[in-house]
Amino acid sequence: MQARRPLLMSLSHRLHARSPLYRESSSSSAAHPAEPIHILGIGNIGNLIAHSLARVTPAPPVVLLLHRPGLLPEWEKVGRCIDVVTDRSSDKQRGFTAVLVSKDNGATGGIIKNLVVATKTHAASAAIQPLKHRLSNESTILFLQNGMGIHGIYKPGPFSIVHAGHGTTTISAVLPPNTNHTEPKPPDPTYSIPEPSRYLLHQLLRAPTLAATVVTPTELFYAQLEKLVVNAMINPLTVIFNCHNGQLLGRPPIAALMLLLLAEAAAVVRALALSPSRNTGDDKAALESRFSQPVLEQFVRSVAVKTAQNISSMLQDVRADRKTEVDYINGYIVARGAELGIDCVHNRTLVQMVKDRRVISEDQISEFFPGG
Repeated sequence: MQARRPLLMSLSHRLHARSPLYRESSSSSAAHPAEPIHILGIGNIGNLIAHSLARVTPAPPVVLLLHRPGLLPEWEKVGRCIDVVTDRSSDKQRGFTAVLVSKDNGATGGIIKNLVVATKTHAASAAIQPLKHRLSNESTILFLQNGMGIHGIYKPGPFSIVHAGHGTTTISAVLPPNTNHTEPKPPDPTYSIPEPSRYLLHQLLRAPTLAATVVTPTELFYAQLEKLVVNAMINPLTVIFNCHNGQLLGRPPIAALMLLLLAEAAAVVRALALSPSRNTGDDKAALESRFSQPVLEQFVRSVAVKTAQNISSMLQDVRADRKTEVDYINGYIVARGAELGIDCVHNRTLVQMVKDRRVISEDQISEFFPGG
């Protein structure tokens, strides 16, 4: 039997230029025929990925997997295209195949070799279920979930997004549990990615808009921890203060509250990064500095500045009366903190406030967050 291809995990990460961590050889595209890339979850990120892939030459076949019957007439109404607006300039891309997926017809069709999952985190498992019979050891799955402010996207209508802030997309393989985390020195970002999975990777790297990079599994883990902190500090605060990202800045009461939340989050992610079980061989002092509260605070503020005009994904969900991902962001910090003996009382309060859709003023902060 063919060896199982790994899952690929992507994290839209930093707002800076692409770093040359991975260079595709000139023969890579010729080595793979044009395989369809299926995209499950046609929200902000799914639209951006599909549109970005359609803009490369030659473009790979892209199949949009629609999870609601109502999306098909909307797809026809917009002219079977995805519209991305950047700097007030509209760019419509066509040539996609749209397929309705449900529990009744999800198994129809052949094996899906390249699947991009761009649903909300809490919806991913249920969304994949109708497709499970079309996935095999020949399949590569790329999870593109949670992005707060990364590529600065908001959605004015069906199959249309405004790309307000450009970021990068960081990709790595997800190793099986209990895998030794020791990596080659110097780090080789592709050491854990087998040849068949590189087709999807290559297509993403070809799309300039995505500014994709590939990193080692360990570096992805560190990047996820950093991004977790950014999400936890910005997303839920924009909800309880009902504001754009940038409106969190320059307001001393909110800054003081953010420091309370950050103290808890920094303690948790630092403990996770330095966990002896990871056995990465990385410099301990460097990791302590990278995940120190002052460095993380600077990181959070830099993202808030660069995405100042954006409406966070969590606030978009609240305004649309959708379930948020707060359980997978601040809730994750609270849960891991409990395992580590770190009481994240302020983050726990924030989780409940987001769930209750509670909006407060700066004058009310001390009522909910003693010491804030």
